[in-house]
Amino acid sequence: MEKVNPVFSTLYEKVKNINLTAQDDLLHLKVILPSEVSFSLLSWLAAQTYYPQFYWQHRDESEEVAACGQVKCFNHIRDAHRFLATHRHSLHADDVRIWD
Repeated sequence: MEKVNPVFSTLYEKVKNINLTAQDDLLHLKVILPSEVSFSLLSWLAAQTYYPQFYWQHRDESEEVAACGQVKCFNHIRDAHRFLATHRHSLHADDVRIWD
């Protein structure tokens, strides 16, 4: 667990320096855990108080995602695809996906 602390410190530094007064801007934060860090995302997610919550693990275990909270809500999948197409310039295209 001691190897995880620097990762959270890095994320905290990124978050505390953000200007959140801009409107219609999208914010993308990404922290990659080193492979030697053993950290249960499912346990982390269970301890969170924000909803909705989402957990996904690829079959070959090469990718694992835990997310909580809601940034944008869509009534139809086509609206979500349209949003991504419109904001492609401000999103990291490889990191933003729609699971449907």
